[in-house]
Amino acid sequence: MVERLNGLDTGMLAGETPEWHMHTGALVLLEAIDGHDLDVATGVRAVLNARRSLLGPFRYRLLESPLGLGRPVWVDSADLDLGAQVRRVGVPAPGGMREVAALAGNLFSTPLSRGGPLWEIWVVEGLQSGHVGLLVKVHHALMDGIRGERLFEALFDLEPDAPLARPDGEPIATDHAPSRLRMLAKSGVFLAGTPLRALQFGAELVTASGRLGRLLASQEGRAAALPFRAPRTSLNRSLTARRAFAFASVSLEDMRTVKRAFGVTMNDVALALSADVLRRYLVERDDLPQRALIAQIPVGVHRDGDASGGNFVAATGASLHTDIADPVERLAAIHASMQGAKAMQAALGDDIVIDALAVLPPAAISAGVGLYRGLGLAAAHPPIFNTIISNVPGPPIPLYSCGARLAATYTLGPLLMGCGINITLMSYQDRVDFGIAVCPDVVEEPWELAEGIPDALAVLRKAADA
Repeated sequence: MVERLNGLDTGMLAGETPEWHMHTGALVLLEAIDGHDLDVATGVRAVLNARRSLLGPFRYRLLESPLGLGRPVWVDSADLDLGAQVRRVGVPAPGGMREVAALAGNLFSTPLSRGGPLWEIWVVEGLQSGHVGLLVKVHHALMDGIRGERLFEALFDLEPDAPLARPDGEPIATDHAPSRLRMLAKSGVFLAGTPLRALQFGAELVTASGRLGRLLASQEGRAAALPFRAPRTSLNRSLTARRAFAFASVSLEDMRTVKRAFGVTMNDVALALSADVLRRYLVERDDLPQRALIAQIPVGVHRDGDASGGNFVAATGASLHTDIADPVERLAAIHASMQGAKAMQAALGDDIVIDALAVLPPAAISAGVGLYRGLGLAAAHPPIFNTIISNVPGPPIPLYSCGARLAATYTLGPLLMGCGINITLMSYQDRVDFGIAVCPDVVEEPWELAEGIPDALAVLRKAADA
């Protein structure tokens, strides 16, 4: 099978730089069950190869267009040994979560090689807790959060002794990789269609601008956060290649209690917790701006008929109202801002980013990003946003793999140019796990943020009980 990348996937590959890695992933913790051996590396390799028909994106290899003149394609490598992408690594003593985070940061500080599959799994051994970690690293062009969830379901089971093979896999449609000459011919067709795509996108933009103008004139629109209006802070500086992580977990029921008490959403509560720790972090450094921080919030926009790989994601922005000291008042203001964000997303449409990046060939996108970096243009305009915050609903029931129980999942999101922090949370059973990803040359103390999240929830929970 050969699948051409959409505009957003192409942009993620073409715009990648030595400092802006576009891989994402997760740290999964597994704990042993009585009576089961915990040989995770062998087990994961066996599961991957036994369920290869369910793991489409993991079989893909990237084939880029000559000279970057056309969009790349994914080629399904049916004979690929998926188990070869699994490596073992030991965590330094004493094997606590800080040591695990430091190891993960080192492994995430280098880009994935485009000469092979754009993913890898590291089995992390030697944890002080007795857990075994699975550090999953995958290029964002290969999948978004929703597709990641589907692969998650394929890798994990509802019972510890589930058989390796599953009967629900689909036949693998194999095809030969297109020749260089054929790719070049396709590139010619793509280039010839550029003016038409530009016209179509221009018409789409005019229509969306009309809807956006009407929205901004309304009360709901005035609560929305606009791009390029974020204040400049120490969170928003030039990135380096280095990455660092920190983790936190809180009670799902406590978050639900806050949600019910104040008539907001779970996502509003997640944003409020993130706002609280970011506000405290900046206050400690005498760096809290008068204007509120702005968060970019990814939104899945999947529809029936979407291809099996890639991204169908839009992004909206919401104010974190860090200018409000009272946590309860801040939560109410965040809720209002999110209502405006949803209305803005509806006005702009789901496909505007995908269609915008589909206009130009990858070489032009790469050249534009290179010029932007070379001229230091990020310092010439206000930040588009201050942080990225993503909320992923996870399974409410226990899951198993390799005879072990899934204990926690800390999702690790990518950083974008000019933004040194990403906060991603995922629910699982009765808890919510936060993964905080930073560039340590921009955000020096991610654990300070992580350790503040349970305290921020305790304050809101106390107010809810009152």
